[in-house]
Amino acid sequence: MGAIFSGTPFIKMKNAPQTPNYPDILGSITGGPRRQVSDIQCAVSTRPDRVKAGHSFEAVLLIQSMVDVEVDVRVEVEFPAHDIKKQKNMFFTGSPRIKVGLQPAEVGYITIPISCSPKTTPHDHYELKMKLLEVKRISRQANLVRLPQGGGTFTKSTLDDKVQQDITGLQTLSFSMQGGKNVLQDTFAIEPPGGLASLRELKPGWVSLWSMRDYLDDSVIIQRVQAELAQLLPHFTRDALFKPILQTVQEYFKQATYPIHVAEAIFITKILVLAVERAAEQARIGGNVDDLPNWFKQVARILMQDKRLAAQPVFLICKQVFPTLLEDTIKLAFTMTSTVTHENFGSPEEIQDYANSIVDALIGGQQLTFARTYLPLITAGVIANARVTMPREQVRDTLFMISRALEQRGGERDEGNQFIFEMTNHLIERGLESYQ
Repeated sequence: MGAIFSGTPFIKMKNAPQTPNYPDILGSITGGPRRQVSDIQCAVSTRPDRVKAGHSFEAVLLIQSMVDVEVDVRVEVEFPAHDIKKQKNMFFTGSPRIKVGLQPAEVGYITIPISCSPKTTPHDHYELKMKLLEVKRISRQANLVRLPQGGGTFTKSTLDDKVQQDITGLQTLSFSMQGGKNVLQDTFAIEPPGGLASLRELKPGWVSLWSMRDYLDDSVIIQRVQAELAQLLPHFTRDALFKPILQTVQEYFKQATYPIHVAEAIFITKILVLAVERAAEQARIGGNVDDLPNWFKQVARILMQDKRLAAQPVFLICKQVFPTLLEDTIKLAFTMTSTVTHENFGSPEEIQDYANSIVDALIGGQQLTFARTYLPLITAGVIANARVTMPREQVRDTLFMISRALEQRGGERDEGNQFIFEMTNHLIERGLESYQ
């Protein structure tokens, strides 16, 4: 498994996985919590988790299959038999049970609507249980396609718009994996009655988010678009991409209400271009598919959907995959900055959260800060300065430009970002000393 195109020959990727590890959709929604029951992973929540008396809510059971065969899942919801004041029959539903036939490797969620009486006593801690009555594999022969701790990386933007909206909504919920054997439980609050309760059919349902029909393993996709990648890779260069990436960087920071100096945009562009060229070179010489950055895999998936885009490298990088490229580059930039400065910037999880926060700010128009602009993108850009040069560029002059830009940021210096000022200055001085 696993191959990529280089020129005209077909080059096998080294150490490619023999079995797939399909995307961890559940983990991307819950942030990690999951319970494994037989061949599925699951987590439970209530939506909403604070309900006005007399209104409806729903139990949500998120399910992710770990195998490549059909699996039948039968569940039953259990809600309080009485409220906190021992009043019976305050909660009710049309049907507490539902059976779902999961497709191979499918991910989705069960909803069971529940209503409560306007007389239900408000309380912050009512308990809801979701019982897994049956998890039954249809075929004896099955292959594991997700690891017990989760699956592979997941890029939401490759999915249908409706599914993306569903996932975004689910990500706002608080999921639980607590409970006894084959039982997951969650808590919800009942508030005093108010407003008009909407009428809804109290009927259980199933919403599919993802299945094998929507997905092929990254290595398989890369094999199938090898001709398109061969056309595209020669254009993943600084000559073709530096200026459009520079313009894209400036647009994103302007949107985030943190306009940056031209010098700052140049150094951010340098590290982004280095990331693109490194991935392109890795793809050409061969290697482990899993080691390719997420943005490159996303490009392959996009080409799978529309092969004509192989002729539009700028559009692919600057419009289609730029947020993912930025996220991957931030992680690379931290590695480079840590290697040169010998500083420890946190765990992989902390760095991932930090990268997410920067990307979210740039995409969502949230205001950025000096610290999140300079560390790690500009610090790594300074490190990469001599590696990514443009025709007629004088490396020392470029370093002087970023030095002056840093001086102009002096008014933003405080105790929290002092070390970033000092680190950047040190890296600039180190670069200048190399060209004396």
